[in-house]
Amino acid sequence: MEFRIYRPSHPGLQACVRFIAFIEVPAGTEDTYLCLFPNCTTNLSINLDEPVRIGPYKALQNFASTSCLSPVAFDRSVRIRMINIQFEPFGLFALLGIPMQQLRNRLSSLDQLFRASALEALYNQIADAKNETDIRKTIEQFLWQRLDPDAADPRIRRGVLGIREVPGLRMDDLSRMLNLSSRGLRKRFAQQVGISPKYYARLARFNRAALQIAQQPATSLTAIAADQGYFDQAHFIKEFRAFGGITPGRFQELPHKGSDFYNFEHPGPVTFGMT
Repeated sequence: MEFRIYRPSHPGLQACVRFIAFIEVPAGTEDTYLCLFPNCTTNLSINLDEPVRIGPYKALQNFASTSCLSPVAFDRSVRIRMINIQFEPFGLFALLGIPMQQLRNRLSSLDQLFRASALEALYNQIADAKNETDIRKTIEQFLWQRLDPDAADPRIRRGVLGIREVPGLRMDDLSRMLNLSSRGLRKRFAQQVGISPKYYARLARFNRAALQIAQQPATSLTAIAADQGYFDQAHFIKEFRAFGGITPGRFQELPHKGSDFYNFEHPGPVTFGMT
């Protein structure tokens, strides 16, 4: 498996786009999946080969997974060769201005979000590109031409970063920090991120816990639950299963854990997915 991940080189994109990734995964065993934990980001995926299959869904060619709140599982029985563009939680709103609560936890064809003529031009330029550097420049130009840097409220950007970086941040403190009423904060988060700030805080805590398990495999789950501010072990297990589709104990046992593009390989059929 190869995952080549690049941060945007265009300064104007760096606040809204996390990375552009080139993914190559050979066909593997049937009923094995590469699974991504939800983090409320939007991912635009462009296939360079045959369509991929996600969980129980039919083959998808070029698609978006928007405001992800449940795991995404790529079927490993077919080869995966694709470009993945991952946005910050507010990034697609800055790009298209679409209220994100309308696209929450959705899988959509790219032609539902962009004009067909623009996509055809993009795909042709990618096909004609000489190397990955040229492909990245083409993608960045496509995004920058459509991005409105002022569309996303800078207070929501700060709020997203604050929640991610300050474990246990209280919503009242966040409102004061951003100079927004509680109602105004919830309204703007729903519009630009797709969920409430409190729900995003739960999701961010889950992702911190998953990262700690992956990076510190010898640390006890009880200690990790305490580190991340869960009330008790039962609450931690329930929350981890609800967001990740897997228990923290099972995740800790898995030999193949990754970051950025995928979180774990899952043998057997999956029962989670997006709508």
